[in-house]
Amino acid sequence: MLFAGGQGTSTDLATAIRFITEAVAPTWHGPVVLNISVGATTGSTPPEVASAISEANSRGLGVALAAGDSPGGSGYASMAGQAMVVGALGPNGGVASYSPTGGVNVFAGGGENLGSTNVGTGIISTYTGGQYAWLTGTSMATPHVSAALALLMSTGLTNQQAYQRIEATENPGGGLRVDRALGSTGGCGGAPAPPPPPAPVRVAPVQAPPVRVVPPVTAAAPAPAPASVQTAPPTSAPTPVPTAAPTPSGAPYDESSHPLVPEPGALAAGALTPPTGFQAILATTSAGAQTESGRLSLAAAAGFAVAYGAGLALHRRLAPVRA
Repeated sequence: MLFAGGQGTSTDLATAIRFITEAVAPTWHGPVVLNISVGATTGSTPPEVASAISEANSRGLGVALAAGDSPGGSGYASMAGQAMVVGALGPNGGVASYSPTGGVNVFAGGGENLGSTNVGTGIISTYTGGQYAWLTGTSMATPHVSAALALLMSTGLTNQQAYQRIEATENPGGGLRVDRALGSTGGCGGAPAPPPPPAPVRVAPVQAPPVRVVPPVTAAAPAPAPASVQTAPPTSAPTPVPTAAPTPSGAPYDESSHPLVPEPGALAAGALTPPTGFQAILATTSAGAQTESGRLSLAAAAGFAVAYGAGLALHRRLAPVRA
């Protein structure tokens, strides 16, 4: 739902949520979970986005929201009862330095940027050009919770029951524990695994195969900036684009603080002033000539003007004769 550069508006996000809720979910055989790794620049949930999330929740969709990458309260705090607002944990298991803590339902691994690098301390994720990279942020933590919701809802739990199960099985600090959440479902709804057969009395020694340690994957592309998430940085500097004022409710961003981009064809307020005088006549004539009906109207007006001018000239020439 974002443009190529990673920008979008709150209306774009609300439209995407409603499309899944109203067009996709009714025909989908199984649970539907929304992973929304998009924040809000206003510090609160835009009304149109809140309405779309409420509709998704009422129709039984699971929703996981990235809490944002600024300490304090999450911009999605008001949605904590209708979705799972997800904060991030660092490599040591504590809350990541960039993660909000207010209005958060659960925390999951989001990584940390230490020593100006994400390598070894972030989350390995797909990257541009068919590569992988280390990334950090609540956008990296949210998919863990989305997957947990999908597993739980596939057992027959409703979205609200899945939310409650996750919160009831968290660590004391609020960390996600998928193993605990799934423990009472028989392995994601399946029958409990049969007990293992008894071990033989004698076991012949077996030569263990050599263990090959695979080195961790590192990004071939540039590492994202601190607390960067979701959208990979461009490999070359993009062409600057003029920013447009956000809507009154605010516009979401992809947690990399990208500037807002006006929608195609949109004009900033006050960019043009209405023409007056002869310029207004030219502008009206030019606009009218762009349609078939406009061209017919202009032709009729031109014909009338010619006839009126000819009649006026004839009247002036006959006036002395009558005198």
